[in-house]
Amino acid sequence: DHAPQALNQAAIALECTSRYESASHLYERVIDEVGPRQASDAVPQEQLDSILATAYFRLAYTANRFFDYDRAVQNYRTLADSQRFARSTDAQMAGRRTDALINAARILEFQQNYTDATTYYRRVTDALASASDAESVTTRRTAFYRIAEMSYERHDWNGTVRDMQAFIDRYRGDTAAGELVVQATWRISQARQQQHASASQTTAALQAVVDAYAHSGQRPGSIAAEYAANAKFMLVDPDGVAFESFTINTTRGATADAYIHGIIAQIQAGSQRAQATAQEYEPVITYGRPSWTIAAYVRQGRIYEVLAHAIVAAQHPLPTDLTHQIARASEDTRLEIQTQFDDRIRQAMEPQIAPVECLGVIRYALAARAARAGSLDTEYTRQAIDRLQAYGDDRIAQCIEQQRTTDSTFQAYQPGEFTRARAGRMSSDMPDDLGPPPLAPATGDAP
Repeated sequence: DHAPQALNQAAIALECTSRYESASHLYERVIDEVGPRQASDAVPQEQLDSILATAYFRLAYTANRFFDYDRAVQNYRTLADSQRFARSTDAQMAGRRTDALINAARILEFQQNYTDATTYYRRVTDALASASDAESVTTRRTAFYRIAEMSYERHDWNGTVRDMQAFIDRYRGDTAAGELVVQATWRISQARQQQHASASQTTAALQAVVDAYAHSGQRPGSIAAEYAANAKFMLVDPDGVAFESFTINTTRGATADAYIHGIIAQIQAGSQRAQATAQEYEPVITYGRPSWTIAAYVRQGRIYEVLAHAIVAAQHPLPTDLTHQIARASEDTRLEIQTQFDDRIRQAMEPQIAPVECLGVIRYALAARAARAGSLDTEYTRQAIDRLQAYGDDRIAQCIEQQRTTDSTFQAYQPGEFTRARAGRMSSDMPDDLGPPPLAPATGDAP
């Protein structure tokens, strides 16, 4: 009797024309007709089991594509849990049942039914325990990771740390698992933050992400590099934030020469600290992730800007010797002495301010250009544009032209290049990639 098989093929043809509801009715007919039947010989029974399994699988697959997730899960579960299919000697049955487990787990996860999803992912790992082919090994590894991810999705932070660490321990030496190992390490760091762990624990967790990436074999620009860049940024950023409080100590000096010498020494020390702090962000840039590269540039720009502002904002009191001179002097003499001192300060400060200010401008320009190239709009891209606006076209052009004298590859400034664009409208179009969760390939002649 070839009628059930013909119905399956007809249903597949209907799927090819997106007539999912009609296809579903045919699959249900196959299930109703073949389900009660039992053959007396092994070979006919295998054929019946194969026809019935195909109908259940494709009925579930079609239901998923039609966004009927409950129906899809119900039919995948039947295929995975039925004793008839478990006992079947059909050579392809084990693979179909494993695919049903995988797809049921994915849909349950998509529905945020994390408890049942975890159960089915565990069954996937058991079903593939003895498999050695590359696809099965990859599927089993992914299933183990998804089990750990369920703890994270449930906001079970203790469970996240436990399950992610178990995954890391299992696959630490597997080069093919590099991305997932880094991601698991990142999840642990996120859990530690949610647990309000101690500063030392949080730092250790973030450093573990950086170290995991270093040993993973993953390339700059990869997803693993995203986690490492984020972690590295978080590790170094407290120093950048701390630099915000930098000031120049303008305690009155004994003489004008001594005072200026002391101020210059403070500026030089501040410059060294600024350079060292800005340098801490350089590793973030090497990961090749646009968002964190921009964030690092902005933080570097801010460090140099803080230093420049500290120099400009310093209030310079008259040294002791000049204070004594004007104590009994006339008003004109006092004004002349003050003017002369202010001129000396200005002459001493201007060569210190301009280079530092330009360092900040260049970093902000790099951030703004990277944002434009990547069509990115983040907190840091907006900061870069806002800060550049404070300098004006002439100053930006001057700093960029100076940079080009030492780096000919640095793009020349275009007037108005960093002007903020007008706010646009938020698109209300449905995303192109919106759809049901991805599934294992359907058996049979899939569309």
